[in-house]
Amino acid sequence: MLDNIKIRSFKLHDLRIPDGIGELRFYQLANIFLLVLYTLNALFIPYDNFQLKKLALGLLIIINIRCYFHIRKMDEIFAVFFGSVVMMATVVQSTLFSGGFFSNLKIGYTFSILLLYPIIKMHRIDYIKLLAIGTMLLAFFIVGMFLLDLVGVLPIYSNPILMWLYRTENANIGKYPSLLIGISLFLKASPLLLAGMAYSFEKKKLFLSLIFLVAIVLTGTRANMFMGIACFGFCYIYSHKKVSERTVAVILLLAAAGFVIYKMDFFNWIQEVAKKKVNSDGIRTGTLDSMFLYWKQHPLNFFFGSGYMGEFYNSGRKGITRDVELSYWNLLRQVGLFQFCILMYMYVKPIIVLLKKKTGYLYIAAYVAYLLIAYTNPFLITSTGLTMVLFMYCVAYRKKKQSDLEQIITPVLVYAAEMESEEESDEAL
Repeated sequence: MLDNIKIRSFKLHDLRIPDGIGELRFYQLANIFLLVLYTLNALFIPYDNFQLKKLALGLLIIINIRCYFHIRKMDEIFAVFFGSVVMMATVVQSTLFSGGFFSNLKIGYTFSILLLYPIIKMHRIDYIKLLAIGTMLLAFFIVGMFLLDLVGVLPIYSNPILMWLYRTENANIGKYPSLLIGISLFLKASPLLLAGMAYSFEKKKLFLSLIFLVAIVLTGTRANMFMGIACFGFCYIYSHKKVSERTVAVILLLAAAGFVIYKMDFFNWIQEVAKKKVNSDGIRTGTLDSMFLYWKQHPLNFFFGSGYMGEFYNSGRKGITRDVELSYWNLLRQVGLFQFCILMYMYVKPIIVLLKKKTGYLYIAAYVAYLLIAYTNPFLITSTGLTMVLFMYCVAYRKKKQSDLEQIITPVLVYAAEMESEEESDEAL
């Protein structure tokens, strides 16, 4: 049976099982540890105050550098192309137009997160499950902090963890009358909760899906709440085919809406939200008008961009700005039309693949919701955004689960094949 197991063009009986199996196991565990370290930092400390996220990312790329010389499949080629060639192209172009190589690299490096994709494949790491567990921890953290405040054990303004996250720009924490629930526990990577929600629906864990929904609502932002509720509704209806189950869901939603209207001054809340929305929309309209004026004055920058560090006068903010909430328009301003089209293809590629395969609709819903949130929030060229893209590439190109035997023997065979290939190269020299 084992004689039939193939790895690339090799067969098991053609290979010598290397003596350093313990070394191989340590190598795999080191990769898993670094990947977990990267993911947890991307979720809880996206501002990377301790630089652990960049450190883990850099070490993963360095210790697996030879895997990039063995990629064969198009999905791996795409990931490496976007994570290296496109990344450096945007950084170099931005440096030419706005100056400051390292300042531009600090923004553009996030595309290199896609270089983790071949590593994940090579080590057969279930990153879908890994990120789902990470987002589950994030959801329970948000809900737990809310409950501690609700019962009076630890109010949010006295919570040392939440206040540290707020001071270090990893979260927006506060209580505001204009919010539906009066509280905002917005951790900067909270849009990734949508990925966890899709995973929980796929695994038919309805209670866990509700935890994700509650955590998303507790973030307090309109985009998160509306997209989270819409994603939950789609996933529930898609996952439950029976008419009776869908009817129950509609009844529960109507009952919840009635409860909200009854328990609070709903119409005053709507008025407050409308005022806030008008103000925000006014800023965004002014920002967009200023961008078009900038392109009219500098037509070449429309095609070639003004750089990540490029600034312009923003009439919406009444001042010179660089970062704005309209993420897609701002990306177009920074990198120009040509590179913008390439990057948009990178973002939509997982959707195209899944639609062709006619599968993964739960994840498509979560991803589309994320991309819509990113339209008015800075979640596109960030570790949060590229972690979501990495997750979706893993979803789009995943294969059916391997047997226990294959999970044990395949990494050994890969390692052995590479060792033999290196020995043959040395002999040829």
